[in-house]
Amino acid sequence: MKKSDTIGVVGAAGSLGGKLIVQVCSRFNNVYGFDVVPDERNAQTGVDPLLLSSDVINKASSVARLDDILENCDVIHWAAPIESARTIPRLPGNALLVLHDSLMGNSVEAAHELMKRKEIDGQIAVAHCLMYDSRTVAVASDIGQSEQLVEHLAELGLVPKLMTYEKHDDVMAHEHGYWAVICKVFRPILEDYENRELLTPSAKRFLDAMQDNESRWTDVSYAAIVSNPKLEEVARLVYEKVRNGQHH
Repeated sequence: MKKSDTIGVVGAAGSLGGKLIVQVCSRFNNVYGFDVVPDERNAQTGVDPLLLSSDVINKASSVARLDDILENCDVIHWAAPIESARTIPRLPGNALLVLHDSLMGNSVEAAHELMKRKEIDGQIAVAHCLMYDSRTVAVASDIGQSEQLVEHLAELGLVPKLMTYEKHDDVMAHEHGYWAVICKVFRPILEDYENRELLTPSAKRFLDAMQDNESRWTDVSYAAIVSNPKLEEVARLVYEKVRNGQHH
C-alpha cells in the first residue's frame, strides 16, 4: 500500500475504533472516521498499547455519512458491531473492507453474506486485534484478502499472525471465553460474601480480578465472547481432565 492511501474507520468513537484511529494516524496521513455516536471517546493508546495518542501528531477527519467512507477510502476498518456490517449498501472494487470482531466466526458469516451481493465489488478480510504488548493481530487465513491485510497491518506497526478462523475462535474460548462465564456467574456470589464479611484474601483477589475484567467488557463484547461455539469443546476438555485427575 502507499502512504497516500486513504484509510477509514467505522465505529471511530468506540473502544476499538478509537485505538484504530490512533494506530492508523501514526502511519498514514489521510484518515477518516465515522460513527453514529455523536460523543467521541478519545483513546489514550493505539491498538499497540505502547503507542500513546499524545505522541501521534496526525489527526483523523470526522465525516457525517457512512457513504463518505465507503466511496472514498482504500481500506475500511469496520470497528462497529458486526451485525451492522451486513447492511453495508456498497463496496467499490478498489476497497478492502476489514471486519473486526473478537469472534472471527461472526465476521466470517457477515463476510459470506456480503460477498453474495452484487453491490459488493471490493475485497473483504477478517481480523481480531489482541491489543497486547506483542502488537499481535490475528488474521483469518481462510477467507478474503489475507495477504493484502497482512501487508497493511505490518505498515501500521502491528504484528499480523495468520490462522484459520476456527483455530482463532478455539484460542479465544480457552483464553477468555470461560473466564467471562465465570465472572458473570461467580462475581455476584462473591460480592454477596464480601458484603457479609465472609471473603478470604484469595477470594478477594479473585473478586477484584473479575470486577476489573467486567468493567472492560461492553455488552457487545461480552455477547460475542459467550456466543463462541468453541466453548462447548473447551468445557468437555476441562471436564475430562478433571475427571481423570489431570492438572495440565
